[in-house]
Amino acid sequence: MITVSSNIGSVAAHLTSKLKEFQGSIKDKVLRTVAIDELAKVKVRIHQEGKNAEGSQIGDYSVPYLKRRQQKPYNNTSDSKIILSLTRKLQTDFVVVPTEKGYGLGWIQNDRPAPKKTSDRKSKGSTKKITNFELAEILDEKYNVYKLTSEELASIKPVAERATQEELRRLQLL
Repeated sequence: MITVSSNIGSVAAHLTSKLKEFQGSIKDKVLRTVAIDELAKVKVRIHQEGKNAEGSQIGDYSVPYLKRRQQKPYNNTSDSKIILSLTRKLQTDFVVVPTEKGYGLGWIQNDRPAPKKTSDRKSKGSTKKITNFELAEILDEKYNVYKLTSEELASIKPVAERATQEELRRLQLL
């Protein structure tokens, strides 16, 4: 008669305790990785390709505004497609931000002069300041740019799965 003994119970218990121990850090790492990946995609789509959340062009700059964009200190290209970038402040301040549930995309909170309305341009300037978040809300309402596209949404799961596997390997749990 052959007797077989195994330590599978203790190995399983050890792995389960390790997973519980690292669960929070794994989740944090995966959520941060997904947010960083999405941020890069959204920035390229909006500020380089000039596309909205439906994947179509945002629009074209008017000729007078395009001329302004090409002057100092902006020195932007003569490309007329709207990319929501004059000083690049809005796009550089668009970052991964921690939230109660993990991470999201948002803005570093700083004040900037409010965009002047046509009727305000004749007056001596506005002292009202708005944050990049408030400016982004205005731009999103007008152009529908800051929502994720269907392609960006579809990429979340594969990125999360890859990040989870990488983190489990790093912790030697896989």
